[in-house]
Amino acid sequence: MDHADSNEDLLRRPSYTGLVLLAAAALTAQGPPGGVGGDGTAKAWRTQLDLSFSGSSGNSSLATLQTAVAVRRLETERIEFQASLSYRYGKSEERVVANLLRAELRFDIFPQATWSPFLFASATRNPVRRLKLRSNVGAGGKYTLWRGERGRSSLNFAAIFNFEDFEVVEEGAPPPTERTLRWSARYRLNLNLGSGNTLEHNTLYQPVWDAPGDYYLIMASTLETEIFGSLSLMLKHEYQHDDSPPEGVVRDDQFVSVGFRYVF
Repeated sequence: MDHADSNEDLLRRPSYTGLVLLAAAALTAQGPPGGVGGDGTAKAWRTQLDLSFSGSSGNSSLATLQTAVAVRRLETERIEFQASLSYRYGKSEERVVANLLRAELRFDIFPQATWSPFLFASATRNPVRRLKLRSNVGAGGKYTLWRGERGRSSLNFAAIFNFEDFEVVEEGAPPPTERTLRWSARYRLNLNLGSGNTLEHNTLYQPVWDAPGDYYLIMASTLETEIFGSLSLMLKHEYQHDDSPPEGVVRDDQFVSVGFRYVF
């Protein structure tokens, strides 16, 4: 199979990709970029669309697509709302090497306070790691370490209920599922580096409530450089660790991508 066939198959995906782009289209009917709407009033919502694609051919064939849409409420005096949907898919030599769909929702109450409560829910699907579904819901508190013109950083602590459903390895075996209570700790950093450059970083640590050595760890960083207006070039790196993965799945994954971000 050549590189062109791989790319065509990539673009024919059932459209998790289309789902993300349709969500972006629906959300972008909110006015022009920036903090002010077309009628001169302050915008209530901010939407961003990320898109990156890479491919190679010759001695090896590789095609990878990554897209995401996120929406955030800008009026944060009493409630802050954030929602995101992302999809990553890749093929190499006729083998699927990436197939990740992730959705997240979060509500912060009185987010401008130093301490603020929040609720959140997320769902993840990743057949490459034999994960049919991982969903969790939880509640906790956020402590803002600092907030200023250059950005902000915070620590979040929560208790979550985690459900996982894995693909069956042996024919006839019952589908393996897991239900666990976990703690969740997250560090967030948003930093304005000046000259149109920004840095975002998230570290998430989720151990089983009575076994801190059995945990999930996700570390994600994005460096964004403004090209013009609301269009930016971005470099992303994500590291994932599962201390107790399913049989036949390695513990660690890393992803690096370069793409574009447009803010509505």
